[in-house]
Amino acid sequence: MSIDSIYTITPKTSIHSEEIVKKCKKDEQDYYRDSYKKFGVESRFIAKENDCFEDLASKIATIQIKDNKIEKENINCLIVVSQTTSSRLPNAAHLIHKKLKLSSDCVVIDMNDGCNGYINGLEIASKFISNNSNKKVLLIAGDLMSKHTDYDEVSNKLLIGDAITSSVLSFKKDSIGHSMIKNDGSSAEVISLLKVNNNEVFKMDGFKVYAFTMQKVPKLYKEFISKYSYDNLDFDNIILHQANELLNSNIIRRLKLDPKKFPSSLNNFGNTGPASIPVTISNMSFSKKNNLLLIGFGAGLSWGAISFSNCHPVVKVVS
Repeated sequence: MSIDSIYTITPKTSIHSEEIVKKCKKDEQDYYRDSYKKFGVESRFIAKENDCFEDLASKIATIQIKDNKIEKENINCLIVVSQTTSSRLPNAAHLIHKKLKLSSDCVVIDMNDGCNGYINGLEIASKFISNNSNKKVLLIAGDLMSKHTDYDEVSNKLLIGDAITSSVLSFKKDSIGHSMIKNDGSSAEVISLLKVNNNEVFKMDGFKVYAFTMQKVPKLYKEFISKYSYDNLDFDNIILHQANELLNSNIIRRLKLDPKKFPSSLNNFGNTGPASIPVTISNMSFSKKNNLLLIGFGAGLSWGAISFSNCHPVVKVVS
C-alpha cells in the first residue's frame, strides 16, 4: 500500500497560546505559560461555531481529487475517522460520500476513533487495495475537538487544535510495509467525551495517559522492528502521534534514537487527534522517496505502528 497524497485543512482562526494565557488569573499565568512551552504548542487552529466537520472534510477531499486528477469511480472505499462529527445518523462518512458524489460501489466506513485512529484506518484501508489494481482508498481523519473543550480546563485549551486530513492510498509494487496494532479497553475511560450540562466535553487523565504511553510505545517500537527484522537505520523518518512535546521527547529519549528523525507539527497545530500524523506528513518536504514509520497512541486505549517504504506523497495544507 502506498500513500499517494495527504491534504490538510484547518479552520481559518488561529489562536496563539499567549492569548489564552492572558485570559487566566494573573497568579496562574506563569504556570500556564510554562505549560504551553512544555507542550511545544505556540498556536493552534480553532473551529468557529458554524464550522462543520463534514463540510471541511468534503472541501479538502474535493481539492485533492481535482489537483491529482483522480477518477471518482476508482475510489472503491471511503473511510472517515473522527470523534467530533456533526451527525451520528446519518453518519459523517455517508454524508461525505454524498457531498463528493462517489460511486454506489464505494464501500463506506465510519469510525469513531481517536489518536490511533489514523493507524487503525490505514490497517482497514489495506484490505481494500488489491495488487495491480487502479482502485484507491480515501481516508479522512480529523477532529474539531475545540468545540468540546471545557473552558475551565486551560491545559486542554493550550494543547488541542483542530484539523482534518484526507489521504489517498493505492497499490504500488515498490511500497512494502508492515503493521502492528494493540488495544486495551480496560482503561478506556481515561480519555473520554463526558456529558456536562447537555454538552459533550473532552476529559483526559493526563497522568494515566503519560504512564500508559511511556510503558507501551517504546515496547511497541522494539517489538515491531524485531518482528519484521528492521534496523533503527531503516527509517528516514518516524512520525509519532503529536501528543505534546514533553511526552514525545521522552519517548524519543527512551528509544535512544536521533531526534532529527522525528518531525513535529505541534508548534503551529497542537494536538489534532487522529489528524496529527497526517498533518505532520503534510507539512514535510519530500525531495526523495522516504521510508516512514508511523506510530499512533491514545483513546481506546489503542496504540499501533505501520511502515511504508519508498513513500513520496503529494502534500498540501489549506486554511
